[in-house]
Amino acid sequence: MTPDRSRESVTAQVKSMVALLDAQKGKDITVLPLEGKASFADYMIVVSASSARHAISLAQKLERLIKDQAIAKIVRTVGREQGDWILLDAEDIVTHIFRKEVREFYNIESLWSVDGDNHRVNKT
Repeated sequence: MTPDRSRESVTAQVKSMVALLDAQKGKDITVLPLEGKASFADYMIVVSASSARHAISLAQKLERLIKDQAIAKIVRTVGREQGDWILLDAEDIVTHIFRKEVREFYNIESLWSVDGDNHRVNKT
């Protein structure tokens, strides 16, 4: 957690980001708490998109939210051109947007979760 942000503010920002992804039809949204497991972020959000175009749209809207709500000073985005796997690094919160098939292939949740430690937000 960056020194100028509290746990409560980061948690509220994660909820805001998840709400946007859900409203924009993101599927199988999972939030992984990383505090104590990784030094690069406190939360990881993983979401599936129905197509590359949908993934790119989710990334663009999430970037706008991050900037508008000052969730992070700098947002780094990788993979937006292809739309298969887009990574948004917003300091304390990292988001992976996958096409469904790509997410199933890499299965990154299994690398970071510890029994019951991940939180599926929606079941669709």
